[in-house]
Amino acid sequence: MTRFQPLVAVAILLVSQGPATAQSLASARGTWFGASTDRPTRDRLDLTATLAEALESQSPPELRARVQQRSPQDGGFSSLLTAGGDYEHMRRAITFNVQAFTALQYYPSLGRVVALTHNAGVGGSFRLGARSTLDVGQTADYSPSYLYRLFPSVTQPGIGEPAPAAPDYRIDETRSFANRSLITLKSGSERGTRFTASAEHQAAQFTGGYDRPDVDTLAGRVGLSQGVGRTGGLSAEYEYRAGEFGYGGTTTEQRLRIGTTYAPALSTSRRAQFRFSVAPSVIEIPASATNFAATGTLFKVEGEATALYPFLRTWSMGGSYRRGLEYIEAFRSPVFRDAAQLELKGLVSERVDVTASAGYGIGQSVLQRDSQHFDTYMGTVRGRYSLARSLAVYTEYLYYHYDLRGQAALAPDLPTVFDQHSVRAGLMLWARPVSR
Repeated sequence: MTRFQPLVAVAILLVSQGPATAQSLASARGTWFGASTDRPTRDRLDLTATLAEALESQSPPELRARVQQRSPQDGGFSSLLTAGGDYEHMRRAITFNVQAFTALQYYPSLGRVVALTHNAGVGGSFRLGARSTLDVGQTADYSPSYLYRLFPSVTQPGIGEPAPAAPDYRIDETRSFANRSLITLKSGSERGTRFTASAEHQAAQFTGGYDRPDVDTLAGRVGLSQGVGRTGGLSAEYEYRAGEFGYGGTTTEQRLRIGTTYAPALSTSRRAQFRFSVAPSVIEIPASATNFAATGTLFKVEGEATALYPFLRTWSMGGSYRRGLEYIEAFRSPVFRDAAQLELKGLVSERVDVTASAGYGIGQSVLQRDSQHFDTYMGTVRGRYSLARSLAVYTEYLYYHYDLRGQAALAPDLPTVFDQHSVRAGLMLWARPVSR
């Protein structure tokens, strides 16, 4: 058996479970790949898979000196398989969904398969009455690309939807387990007055003897929103969050977030979306954090802005900017970051679509206030051609860079500077075996 046959067999199995009768969740409306009228369904299951050959640039000397010889971080040729599933069950009083994703990479120079990352999520929305709902979500991740979370997402995750695993941006072989639990109560009307209250818990544990502290955060939020006309809204939210980094001290935050939304109709089926918020915050760094240069109270102004704009019927562009405190599991302390991301996607023809994105961010440890900022940026361009409603070929280019500068103490087990290019080409497969 050749080294490609096991990967091909898994991909074919995923797509052979049923006919492709509706639009792929990852595709633009109207594209040939997975396209259909997409009528409402009570039960739906989507399966997707990609199989690609990749070529990655060689790792920098600093990184090669830190890892074992013939490690996957050395770059070169590899085969990449990703697979995912998305199930949704809808009834009048409940909506339930399950999602899962996995990524495996085969390195011919090593003769072995590496499990890059896996994740899964379960979410449910329960109607408690005519005007109240309870949303519950739980996600679990195995070794995600934590540094990718520095880039803000343009779209908001759904209930129980895992954060992007981003296997393309994983640069080490650390093993970790992360989970996130979220419960939200909503009462009122989206166009009128609505009250929300939520509690969230996140935790990450590293295994295998790596010198990284475990992370544990707990947050509570209460908010009030008011619809303005048919296209806008105003909101105010109070948040309290506490985070433990395994060094004997808990960092706490309090913030008051004031925001506005605007969603004008561009046509009968297209609507632009704009969101903006500003949040004065107070951060308390415990005196027990004796390993760090700064403790006490820190005042910051945080904010967020997001825009999604569809144009030319089958094209859309979006952007997101976020400024605030983040608990990044790969770092030894919370970081205050400014980051932005832009996305563009659309159809060139009925069978051809294009997706491009770029992100940039700068940050600094809140516990080392006089140190330099680190910076990171990434870019990706992908083109896809639909051979059939279940099968497409694609090619993709990715670039990822970061420079820790004076923040090397944040992640001493990572190289101070990392820079990598990647080119790949392969197949995408999609199927909807359940649709009723």
